[in-house]
Amino acid sequence: MAEKATLRVKRKEVQHDRVLLYGANPDYHVIASPKDEVAEGDLIECEPCGVNFGWFKQVLSHQNSVPEKRSNILLAGGVVAIGVTDSEAKTLTGRQAFVEKYCGNRGWDMMNLTIQQLLEIRKQPEWKNPA
Repeated sequence: MAEKATLRVKRKEVQHDRVLLYGANPDYHVIASPKDEVAEGDLIECEPCGVNFGWFKQVLSHQNSVPEKRSNILLAGGVVAIGVTDSEAKTLTGRQAFVEKYCGNRGWDMMNLTIQQLLEIRKQPEWKNPA
C-alpha cells in the first residue's frame, strides 16, 4: 500500500494540463488535475512519489472562506478562555453553568473539587452536551 500524507494548500499554480499545489515547503508540490476542486487553505491527502512531488488523492477538508470570529471569555475563578469561537464559548459557558448548579446541589466548593468529583461531573450528560 502506498504511503499517504496530508498537505495544507498555501499556493496553487495552474498550468495548461495540471495544477501544482504547494504547502509550507516551496520545494515540494502535489500534482492535481485541473478538474479537481482544490482551493488555497484546503487540507488534502496526497501520495508522495519523489523527494519533491506527490500525487493528489482527495480533499480532506475545505478552508472556510470567512474565518470564524474568535473572542476571549471570562469563566469562573477569573479563568480566561482566549481565542474561542462562538460555538466553543457556548459550550464552555454551558458547562460552567452546569457545574455551578451541580456543585450547589451536591454541596461542593466548585473551586476546590477532587479528582473523583471532577470525574463524576464529566460523566454527566449535561457536561458532555451542555445546553
